[in-house]
Amino acid sequence: MGAGQQKEDKLFDEMYIRYFPKLVRFATNYLVDKTLAENAVQDVFLKLFEHQEIIPFDGNLQIWLFIIIKNKCLDYLRSRKKYGKLLNIDQTCLDVMYESLASFDEKKFSEEDLEEVLERAINSLPGRCREIFVKCKIEGMSYKEVSDTLGISVNTVEGQMSIALRKLRFALKDFLPLFIFII
Repeated sequence: MGAGQQKEDKLFDEMYIRYFPKLVRFATNYLVDKTLAENAVQDVFLKLFEHQEIIPFDGNLQIWLFIIIKNKCLDYLRSRKKYGKLLNIDQTCLDVMYESLASFDEKKFSEEDLEEVLERAINSLPGRCREIFVKCKIEGMSYKEVSDTLGISVNTVEGQMSIALRKLRFALKDFLPLFIFII
């Protein structure tokens, strides 16, 4: 294996570690089932591994990966619309998920724009609510860990997270598919 291939493999490994969980979270929102989402993302990464030469490591990789996963989800939803049920989701809900995903134009946003929009939305949360949201969603702490760290009840953490997510959903309604992807 040459030095060039080793570098590509290392970049691929870093890309996989960084983006796999984000892509799974995004896909799960449309495919509903986490196992289906993981399989879809894994299929994409397998194809990318086999054709690493097409990966734009020097471009906006996050948006590029998002587009690929979006298309994979659309293919799956399209086939489910045509051939039957998606787990226990009714046809109307399936149609809404498909239309929402199909109509979203990710090309009008850059990674920097999204991070700025997300940061502004998070900073608009009330102080304690923002602190709890950051600990849970950004730092990856469990509700119990946040409860212990801040000396508050788990119910308080749950309530504050509910408030934060409701406010963020409203503030980021135009960016929701990418919001899901980034966090």
